[in-house]
Amino acid sequence: MADPKTIRLFAKDDDARAEPGELIHLSDLSGYAIEDPAPDIRSWPVKLRDGGTLGIVDELVVDTDHLCVKYLEVKLGKEFKYAEENEWILVPMQATHLDLEHEAVIINRLPASGMAEAPRSRRGNAPRLAPTTPEALVAASSWAPLTTEGGAIEEVQENRPIAE
Repeated sequence: MADPKTIRLFAKDDDARAEPGELIHLSDLSGYAIEDPAPDIRSWPVKLRDGGTLGIVDELVVDTDHLCVKYLEVKLGKEFKYAEENEWILVPMQATHLDLEHEAVIINRLPASGMAEAPRSRRGNAPRLAPTTPEALVAASSWAPLTTEGGAIEEVQENRPIAE
């Protein structure tokens, strides 16, 4: 992959259509596929700096203007959920890198407040909906790059191994 933080899509056929200006789940975007050599990372574990597993990539949220994955929709593991129901968070693709060898997504940086205040969603039996632009903006702002001022944890370098 040219840019390991970018997963691009391509139209598989002439009937493929994507309305511009939308965020949409890849599974709801018919006629498109992930461009080689990028892998389909749905079902990959999402690992934290300490090697712990945040959850599993449940869905990829695509920006239809650029036909690339903008967010990972991560189904949280039980240790990160507030209740018994399933919970998801949006993780900006730019806050991650892919560990192709171990088929895992590595979180480069956490929200400034840590995982405790990361925006979450619960769906229950409601139909699956892609995030709205305002929801995505809130999620993206909480994952802003960290600084080392005030004792914040610096961003993880991609070549730093995670704990096993």
